Amino acid sequence: MSEQLSLFGFDEVVEEVVEVVEVAPVVEEVVPAKPAKKKAVKKAPAKKKAPAKKVASKKSELIKSRTAKMSKRGIYIQDKALLETSFQVGTYFEVNIDTNIVTVSSTKTKGKNTVSKRAMKSFVKPVIDIRQKDALATFEGCSELTINIYSDKIEIVGVK
Repeated sequence: MSEQLSLFGFDEVVEEVVEVVEVAPVVEEVVPAKPAKKKAVKKAPAKKKAPAKKVASKKSELIKSRTAKMSKRGIYIQDKALLETSFQVGTYFEVNIDTNIVTVSSTKTKGKNTVSKRAMKSFVKPVIDIRQKDALATFEGCSELTINIYSDKIEIVGVK
């Protein structure tokens, strides 16, 4: 053995008795988790979305009134309240012009004005876009518009 040690550069052999104490390995006992008892959980009935205000039973029931900015390009109405009216995506509408009031009413006959759509995350909003010059001329000199949404029509009134 001393020959083997000298090969590795060790010239002296030191014999020392070292007391070896056997140490038990530390093992954590893994106890499998007991499956939790399934409690009978009564599920609450699925929440139904609060129904939007139903289409008004009476004709001309006001659903919403709001203001809009005046624009030289046109009148653009995009509102979730239109879902509660007869202005559904793909339906037709006509524009009637009086002094200081433009009335938009839905029609079943095919016309040149169609309700467009704008896709949101969870639903589709109806969009009414009016670009007629004579309708815009009605609101010349107005600072803003008041839009009254009814179940069967929309009234647009200029505010000076």
